[in-house]
Amino acid sequence: MTTMKLARLILLLATLATPFRAAEALTFVNLSVRLTVGAAPGLVARGAHVGFVVSNSSGGADKPAPIRILVRASGPSAGVFGIATANGVELQLGGAGGAKVLATWKDARSQIVAAAASVGAFPYGTGSGDDAMIIEAPAGAFTAMVTAAQAGESVVEAYRLP
Repeated sequence: MTTMKLARLILLLATLATPFRAAEALTFVNLSVRLTVGAAPGLVARGAHVGFVVSNSSGGADKPAPIRILVRASGPSAGVFGIATANGVELQLGGAGGAKVLATWKDARSQIVAAAASVGAFPYGTGSGDDAMIIEAPAGAFTAMVTAAQAGESVVEAYRLP
């Protein structure tokens, strides 16, 4: 083995042995996906699924702390972006066990509105056919499942809350 190859191997092994800390400085802010939902000719399904993974170490290696996430499925309110929106959008959460729903659009609109404003999300219209929820999520994989009574586009978002 040449000296250069040996030096590269030692550097590689040292890099692998050093804990990777750069990710600790990164923070998840927002996930946003635009998709078609609802009953319409040519659609394979009425709903759509968007997956996201929560990996949190804020509570330490032995006790990962759950994080609060705002999950939204926008229908009519997304019309401000010039898209043909779905109406009667409904959001369900699936995936890892242990997620706790703290608030929903149907039951706690003022909490959802305040949370959306705190992360800079566009506002929902009064009486809109949109849906949202705030969850407390442990580490794991989740799926936002979106359906709509009337076909169109929906914007599905997930925001980490402070």
